[in-house]
Amino acid sequence: MASTQELRRKIKSVKGTQKLTQAMQLVSAAKMNRAMQRATSSRTYSGLAWSIIQALLGRVGRDQHPLLLERPIKTVGIIVITTNGGLAGALNAMLLRKVVALVNERTTVGQTVKILSIGKKGTQFFGRAFPDNLMADYQLPDTIGSIAESEDVANTAINGFLKAEFDEVIVAFNQFKSILSQLPTIRTLLPVQPEDSTDEVTSSETIFEPSKARVLDVLLPRAVRTQLYQMLLEANASEHAARMIAMKNATENAGELVDDLTLTMNGVRQAKITQEISEISAGAEALRTR
Repeated sequence: MASTQELRRKIKSVKGTQKLTQAMQLVSAAKMNRAMQRATSSRTYSGLAWSIIQALLGRVGRDQHPLLLERPIKTVGIIVITTNGGLAGALNAMLLRKVVALVNERTTVGQTVKILSIGKKGTQFFGRAFPDNLMADYQLPDTIGSIAESEDVANTAINGFLKAEFDEVIVAFNQFKSILSQLPTIRTLLPVQPEDSTDEVTSSETIFEPSKARVLDVLLPRAVRTQLYQMLLEANASEHAARMIAMKNATENAGELVDDLTLTMNGVRQAKITQEISEISAGAEALRTR
């Protein structure tokens, strides 16, 4: 059984860890609030931009723009958005598990998979698990600011699709649902997919100025970049939320451990006091019987 001195050292160590996790929880909470505001406020613009694109797609054919073209899939590009750091619970593990299943599925049917990793955790994982499939890795800032943060990878995806280096581009990211819920999501980015719509405006006649091709040339690339930027915002909010919850749980677990260790220490100390009293009583009794 551990001595009271050893137990005191353990309690002190756990309390130090508890202070650290509590500080990290507060930092993550502040970052999460900012990231959550960016993600939720950007959804309105992103959703409106996408609805405009969907309205246009209801009036044009897939041959009207290269980003709409569907062709036999020989090479698929997968953009994977993970975190730079750990201590975010199972956030990365759950997403990477889905990506691995997707890579294996596409490889099995003879498709070539090229991975574009955003975030150090994904880059490290694919560097070990699929080094031949890792095409590029991109820096992920701790805080996603403007849409410029997604420009490099968006340009790689768009240009690669236009040059037929990719026949399909997919994005894997954690979608922010709530503080307690982040959903690993796989979504097709290219070719741009039309969605079923019941909007009455889609059945009306539309005049394109100066032309359909020109309107699509301007709007489609911007819409794709906006969608990828929104996914980065969602992933960033998910990261800070998951880390805040993980640090909160760690803080609470440390408190419970301190309570258990304190209880054990009190029991050891009480046992030691009882033993000393017994020894004193035994000694006194021995002296009295002489």
